[in-house]
Amino acid sequence: MKHQIQTNTGILPFTQILRAVDTVVAAIIKKCREQTDTHQAVDLELKIKVHDEVLRRRTPSVTKTIPWLIIQKPAAWPALNPDFAVRGDNFSKLLLPCAVSLLSRGSHDALFSYSNFPEEPRVWSERVYYYKEQDDLNYGEIHSGFTGLLEQGAEDRQIAEDMLAILDGKKPGTDYHPKDLAFLTGTVALMFGMEASRFPSALLINLLMLDLIQHGKQYGRTGAKAFSFATAFHRVTSSGEALNWDNGRDSTRTDTLEHEWYGGKYPYAVHGTGSGNMAMREQMAKGKEGEQYRQNFLSLPQRHAVPRREVALVIHWVESNLSDEGLKGLTFNSLCDLLFARLKAGYLGVTDKVFALPENPRPETGTHRPGVKTEDISDQVFWYGKGKYYHINPSCKLLPGYDQNTGGGLFMSEYALPSWAMTMLGIDPRSSSIAQYSAIKDLSVEELAVRYVSTFKKETEATLSAQWYPNRKLKQHEKENVARQVEKRAKELSRDKIEKQVASLQRVIEKLKTAGGLVIQRGLPQTGPLENAMDAEKVACLSCIPLNHQELVEEYRKKLEEKPVLVKLEPSDEGGIGVSLSSRVDVGVKTPGTSHTK
Repeated sequence: MKHQIQTNTGILPFTQILRAVDTVVAAIIKKCREQTDTHQAVDLELKIKVHDEVLRRRTPSVTKTIPWLIIQKPAAWPALNPDFAVRGDNFSKLLLPCAVSLLSRGSHDALFSYSNFPEEPRVWSERVYYYKEQDDLNYGEIHSGFTGLLEQGAEDRQIAEDMLAILDGKKPGTDYHPKDLAFLTGTVALMFGMEASRFPSALLINLLMLDLIQHGKQYGRTGAKAFSFATAFHRVTSSGEALNWDNGRDSTRTDTLEHEWYGGKYPYAVHGTGSGNMAMREQMAKGKEGEQYRQNFLSLPQRHAVPRREVALVIHWVESNLSDEGLKGLTFNSLCDLLFARLKAGYLGVTDKVFALPENPRPETGTHRPGVKTEDISDQVFWYGKGKYYHINPSCKLLPGYDQNTGGGLFMSEYALPSWAMTMLGIDPRSSSIAQYSAIKDLSVEELAVRYVSTFKKETEATLSAQWYPNRKLKQHEKENVARQVEKRAKELSRDKIEKQVASLQRVIEKLKTAGGLVIQRGLPQTGPLENAMDAEKVACLSCIPLNHQELVEEYRKKLEEKPVLVKLEPSDEGGIGVSLSSRVDVGVKTPGTSHTK
């Protein structure tokens, strides 16, 4: 994973990269809203399907007059952002449901609506419906659509070029079947309209991903993995089996466990990130203040899949644009300039800079998961109670994350306390969520009140010292004067105010416990022979278990049997001679919470 850029002046960390993305996206939205004639809105009477299963039983398709947005310039997408997503704070400007046309002025190319139509929309319920049939395609089905195009002979580079042409309002040069063209048009509308309304950063990330695919860029520790539509929206094995995160939850429909898809390179084709992940991404993008989430960002690949994959794509794209010297001279401001130039080219047609991506992503600039050597494989594996797989690699990418710094393989929390709560509780803001959980899990209401009053005193002392005796060291009588006033104000604190502050602390503490406590309490994985994992109904991990794993296990066991047995004679408790048998094997598997000795 790439999460920082090394320059001559230091490191541009993930927090600065996210801040650069958000800065330039805000700027392009502002510029595009100043443009005229970006789109035309007319009324359209349309029969809209009811997709919700429960509502559909009592409500037939609804004919409704809705806005029909005819996109005339790509600047329309930033200009209309974020009014295609039900964010909770934009109901008065919400454009749902609406029909959208990108190429055909005679019919709409996609329908933007929401899952519980025709009732009032729920927050984050927006959907894009494809074709005249108003098909609701998930990212697995979108992946299948691109796989079909590739199997028919279309090339990644051409598809990416054609999607950029559709964004620009131009019919692609490739002669597609009408339904295939409608699929590509609907996907452009999904990426630049719906997903960008959820995450405005998608306005930039979409362009960068299409650039990387169009120019045939490759990544990975050997630089041999191609950016492709085959892996952009969903990941499957060669046999067609989907990759899943290994953190199952009880199904609400059956007695089985449910496991979320791993997703693709496209940062918004992710699953199971949990509520509040968008707000935390915003916190991470606040520069130095976002550094408090560094441990979570690095150790929770599922929870923070969106910003992690955004940052990685940005770095791949920047490295593809700049020479080694250019990378060394990169600053926050020059990064913003480069990214903003790409946005202006994509949405405003500014062509003073050509993005031909003459370089390649650097294989040595990312952190790569250490692999497990064939000779290190034994018959021991590890698994989690509600997981799907058994593993041999503690750094397997399908693990949703655990804090390896504890040495115990404990899963990390999905939530970190806000900075004000950490200040009030006296917790190091750089601490991991496990450390935060340990510090607060047993605090009583009385202890929380004491912590609040103590913080109030410290903050009041600092404020009064700065106001009464600015820019100098206080003399003894001045310190005593401030101290008396601090005590006076602390005594004047009303019980109601203290209770409100304690209640606020309790809410964030409870959130930490409920969002992360269950994950933390999963504790250490179970370890044991391969057969034990199978008896627990776990299947081989699709990422870290080699296809010939069982053969390697058999080889290991043969070596174990072939090891010479050492016979040692020693006195027994009964006064005779006892026999001690021992053997030593030079093969082992490293699992979380165990040492790997040879």
